[in-house]
Amino acid sequence: MIDAQDWRSVGARAVLRTALAALVPPEKLDPVEWGRRYRRITAREAARPGVWDPDRTPWVHEILWELSDESPAKIVVFAKGAQIGATELGLVWSGWSFDQDPGTMITLWPTDAVIKRNVKQRIDPFMASAEPMARLFGQQKSRSAENTLFQKSSPSGEWIFASAKSAPNLRSTPAVRAMADEIDEAADDLSGQGDVVELLKGRLSDAGPRMKLFVPCTPTIEGKSIVWRWYGLTDQRRFEVPCPKCGHMQALSWERFRWPEGRPQMVEYLCEGCEAPLREAAKAEMLPLGRFRATMEARYHGAVGFHVSGLYAPLGSYSWAQVAADFDAAEGRDEQLKTVYNLRLGLPWRQTTEAPDGQTLRTHEEPYVLGDLPDRCGAITIGGDVQKDRIELRAWGWGEGLESWLVGSWTIERFDRRLEAGATVKTRRAPEAVAAEILNATSAGWRRKDGAVLHHGAGAIDVNYDSDFAWRLIIALGARWHAIRGEARGRPGRLHWRSKVDRVGVGTELVLHHVHSPAAISEFYRQLAQERPTGPDASWAGYVHLPIGLPDSELEEMTAEREVFDPRRRKRVWVRAAANHAGDCRKYARAMVEALGLDLWTADHWAVRAAALAEDAAARRSGGQAAAAPPTSFLPRFSS
Repeated sequence: MIDAQDWRSVGARAVLRTALAALVPPEKLDPVEWGRRYRRITAREAARPGVWDPDRTPWVHEILWELSDESPAKIVVFAKGAQIGATELGLVWSGWSFDQDPGTMITLWPTDAVIKRNVKQRIDPFMASAEPMARLFGQQKSRSAENTLFQKSSPSGEWIFASAKSAPNLRSTPAVRAMADEIDEAADDLSGQGDVVELLKGRLSDAGPRMKLFVPCTPTIEGKSIVWRWYGLTDQRRFEVPCPKCGHMQALSWERFRWPEGRPQMVEYLCEGCEAPLREAAKAEMLPLGRFRATMEARYHGAVGFHVSGLYAPLGSYSWAQVAADFDAAEGRDEQLKTVYNLRLGLPWRQTTEAPDGQTLRTHEEPYVLGDLPDRCGAITIGGDVQKDRIELRAWGWGEGLESWLVGSWTIERFDRRLEAGATVKTRRAPEAVAAEILNATSAGWRRKDGAVLHHGAGAIDVNYDSDFAWRLIIALGARWHAIRGEARGRPGRLHWRSKVDRVGVGTELVLHHVHSPAAISEFYRQLAQERPTGPDASWAGYVHLPIGLPDSELEEMTAEREVFDPRRRKRVWVRAAANHAGDCRKYARAMVEALGLDLWTADHWAVRAAALAEDAAARRSGGQAAAAPPTSFLPRFSS
């Protein structure tokens, strides 16, 4: 207790100032302002020590805003190349969080070894050099060595460091924020454990509107990459910069780089707008004027995504000439090319996909016939391929984890045939007549073994061939049928997307669905290469079931496309070795799975669907008639 007469003493005034300062809230700063003021990069951390400069990597401004409390975004995905400032971005956000909006944070790294390295080389120097972090965490010296390594405590909350394989052990660790850093490095180790991003999101479920989950990562392998899948669920923002010559805004694309053979130091970028050749020095003018542009509608509400390749690396970092030299050195060497794609372009590497042989396909045959439906099947989609004289249709059933069954096959003729004077005369059928036959063939639905009846949730008809007929056919078929087109070029992390088109004579804007053919084929071939699961607890995710006795021609059509290297275009391309109607139908049916949102269903969603079908089966056994409704478009939403 300080007497009134002692208030004038120096010590008493100091005590009073300290007590009053504790009552004053910290100055409100956004993450970028916080980083400018407090982030000091030490020589121990990087080759370029000094004050953190966000303008050197201007794309961090928008990413950090989305990570702030001003943005409604819940998940922020950052697919990236190397040397574009992601490490500093994560540190600044973490420091800002503890200082400005306290709460427990989880940082997830691939392995314990990575945790030890990063805590020693990054976290400890950061906490010592940033004044608010030193103040908050500076009194934790008494902790045990293990506790210091994997958890740090402060009045603002716990900072927990965990490896990806230990993520399921965090179920009882509620937090406000989390960061899954370079999680693709642990993708193989996480097989069968579930989506680690979903696991982290579950740890944040009680945070409400304060929840933030940051996923910065360099993509690795297409089909396995965790960050690329999540980037595909977002609005896919790409960093665009203006051409110094014409002002055209564009995202730097590796396809537009050129250099004389054997002279990578002469590499230039050709502007999309005016074709002017630009040397790398132009980045000094281009980068400060860059901005992000969303290229897709997000499939996951509350998720935003950013992509920045190593081609944007600041001058003085890894240069265009070095990237070109790496490409020259790696030509014909897949492992080296993978490194260039991952680290320099920030893109996943697509492994060569071999078409399964007939013997492999026969191992997927099971004792059921077309029209049968197993009890694990919870949804059905249909794909249709328009040919000159017929329409090929295939129905596929779907279960949890994209387990699938071929359950229907039809060939619908486009011509009526009759004999006149001993000769066959063909008459083209109207689209409405063909539609009536398709509806008659597919409207009865499919009965499962338990008695539940399913109808298809969506069907897709290809409009590449005879598009006028195809569009009229789709309009006649009604609401659950859609126009689709296979595309050689895709969208990051997306197998399916939509666009709007105008059709003359229709009088309204129509929706055209797109399927990325290489992605759909590669996925199907990988699934066909899976061995049949064994054991009562085995996962059937992705497994393909085929009815017994399919003709050889059907199996050949399923796997008629081959991936080959085109030396002229210096890339792998898909070519058709034979008729591929059955394979095309599979692609279109698979695209409808994403159109309905079934690929986003969790085990809980499938359990709800199973319960609805069980009720339908019970009602039918007691004399009821109503079938379970087909699934409609489902997009997970975060609770506010």
